[in-house]
Amino acid sequence: MSTRYLTTIGLDADDTLWQNQQFFDFTEEQFQALLADYAEGDHIKERLLEAERQNLQHYGFGIKGFTLSMIETAIEITEGNVPATIIEEILNIGSDMLSHPVETLPHVPNTTAMGALVTHITGGAEAKSFQPMNVNFGLFPPVEGLKGGRRGRKDRYKAYTDRAKEDWQGWLSQS
Repeated sequence: MSTRYLTTIGLDADDTLWQNQQFFDFTEEQFQALLADYAEGDHIKERLLEAERQNLQHYGFGIKGFTLSMIETAIEITEGNVPATIIEEILNIGSDMLSHPVETLPHVPNTTAMGALVTHITGGAEAKSFQPMNVNFGLFPPVEGLKGGRRGRKDRYKAYTDRAKEDWQGWLSQS
């Protein structure tokens, strides 16, 4: 009977951002408190989620889009009569969210699948054009000295893979 060893571990890059969800949850609670005189908390939460979904194609993912969706929701909930002080407070809590650092796995090399995906999700992509995606070779930094196009693809992908394995092993040994 042969012995098999685990050689690969797959990770979903969103897992690296879960600890940051607490800031969104806390801000949503603050937002509900700001509008408590105008609607029930569950209704506010439902309208905010709907605004985020509708705005995703315009604003992308992230804190800025979330803040703009809170402002739109406040306008909707108050039927256009949202006090300027509430708009100001929404902007303040959005700004507070931006001051929290994004906490990802420590120093995952962007030459690995995990690192390339984390880099893409946490700022490597433009917010306006961000698209969630599975890892692919297009997310990796280029390997110096290799030709592009179809003819160089096989060598390029092998070089990406070899570099990723080496860098992943180095990262694991330091973690």
